[in-house]
Amino acid sequence: MFQSFPYMYLYSYSGYITITQVTFFVFSLDFVCELLANKLYLLLLKIFTFAVPFITRDTVAGDTPASFATSLMLVNDPFPIFLLFISICRAQDNNILFQNYNVSNGLSQNTVIRSLEDSNGVMWFCTRDGLNRFDGTEFEVFRADGQPHSLSSSDVTTIIEESPGVLWIGTHSGLNRYDVSSNTFTQYFHDPANQYTISDNCIKHLLCDNQKRIWVGSMKGLNLYNKETDDFIPISTNGSVFWLMQNSQNEICYLINNTLCIMNPVTYVTERFQFGDEHKIYFLYEDNDKRLWVGMWDSGLKWFDRKNRKLVDANLTMENGKNFNNSQVNYIVETLEGNLMLATREGVLIYDRQANRLINYYQREQSCGLSENTIISLYRDKANNIWIGTYGGGVNLYTPYSNFFIPHKPEYKLQKS
Repeated sequence: MFQSFPYMYLYSYSGYITITQVTFFVFSLDFVCELLANKLYLLLLKIFTFAVPFITRDTVAGDTPASFATSLMLVNDPFPIFLLFISICRAQDNNILFQNYNVSNGLSQNTVIRSLEDSNGVMWFCTRDGLNRFDGTEFEVFRADGQPHSLSSSDVTTIIEESPGVLWIGTHSGLNRYDVSSNTFTQYFHDPANQYTISDNCIKHLLCDNQKRIWVGSMKGLNLYNKETDDFIPISTNGSVFWLMQNSQNEICYLINNTLCIMNPVTYVTERFQFGDEHKIYFLYEDNDKRLWVGMWDSGLKWFDRKNRKLVDANLTMENGKNFNNSQVNYIVETLEGNLMLATREGVLIYDRQANRLINYYQREQSCGLSENTIISLYRDKANNIWIGTYGGGVNLYTPYSNFFIPHKPEYKLQKS
């Protein structure tokens, strides 16, 4: 996949270059940037884009990050290093952090509700008009066509991987199991006459737990897929289940009617934590320290104190006084630096959970490359890239080391304070 992103590939692994090598690059920047101040830059940039896949072809497959950096530095011909300088200068000039993909690049629709990287490194995007498969070069779009082995609806809400080559896709009209090898969808619908069908056709969220069991949250309840009988066990029919996750204690956590439910996945015994109307819960995320964070509908970010059965406020205030404590937090991921990235309707926020304060935020108006301020999904892939789904602005890609050589502008880094 990375051969299709020459800039991203070099940026990502530049983090493994030694301090001596970095110093060499920095002292060389002024000369190179001055050299490229004319139109020759565009020609060299085109050569760079064409040349990198061939320069790195012996190291892309199977090398460790350290060995890739070493092999790049040991190239006899200085041309690849010179080209790396070009790319670095370009990043310094415009401070672009995010690369955008939208309908002009082949995405089927610009509202990206969920993202997933499968076992083969392929990205999948759920949109309001189709399921998108992205191999790093081009998009393939799956839409409903009315046939029994196609997608049940083009309005796609959620996606998970059960095993390599088997995906489950939720839509606003039915559940689908996709077999990659045969390129066929198996459709599942609610049948009022059969209690062992999904509770409702509007699928809100899916979960594949650590036992490879499929949990289905819909507008009217929670179901567990029975693989032996190819049907669904009703677990809860008390309302709309709009988020599912498994915590570090292997419990199934889900949100239903402003209630946090924590269930034993074997006995189905469920502990319920009801919150008042002033606490409209929206999203769940457990960090590496096993703390459960709760994104709120209109009151920012909180964490769940299970012992005292309460939600504790997180401080979403910048040092300059800018306040996001009343924001809607739609999604949370942990960054490579150990901070929390928050998706809101006011852009992307970076929260330092150790210091309990907001250390950065990114909005479209900052010219950082973010295509839209209304962020509705986040996904961290295996290479620690973060895919940012927006409402109407496509998907934005953040690569951790894309700003590695911008030490003079720390406001453009997702760093700890």
